Amino acid sequence: MVWVFPKNDEEAALTKYAKGLDDANIVSFYEGEDKEAKAAAIVKAFELAQAKYDSLSNEKVKPLFEKYDADKSGFIDKEELGNLCSDLGRKLTSEELEAALKDLDLNGDGNIDFSEFKRWWFSGFKSYSGMKRSMIKAKKYASNAFDALMKNDI
Repeated sequence: MVWVFPKNDEEAALTKYAKGLDDANIVSFYEGEDKEAKAAAIVKAFELAQAKYDSLSNEKVKPLFEKYDADKSGFIDKEELGNLCSDLGRKLTSEELEAALKDLDLNGDGNIDFSEFKRWWFSGFKSYSGMKRSMIKAKKYASNAFDALMKNDI
């Protein structure tokens, strides 16, 4: 989350509060009341958030995607998705696996590409369709999905 505040005597307290909610939160401050100062602070916060997103994408999500793309096709297929779910702590039935694949495969090509995987990862493992499907249920079995998926070296 990105927080943008006016610069004042409470800057340290506001930063502590925002970081206390989630250490990954980004905090930006602006001086003055003019629109340009506020806009510049928002742009700065956006740039910081984009850099953090890019870093997480490249340093955590991409290696995980590559780990489960066992055949190096550039996609996670149904079998590879099954392996991912098993590593999350729950082996899915064929029907659950089919539902999970449909849920994560946004373009309907029968595979999960990196963009689709990344979107699922950054959503907090939420279902795209609004339905509670098997893929989301599988995540609840792992206290920390990243640690669960990384338990074996890449």
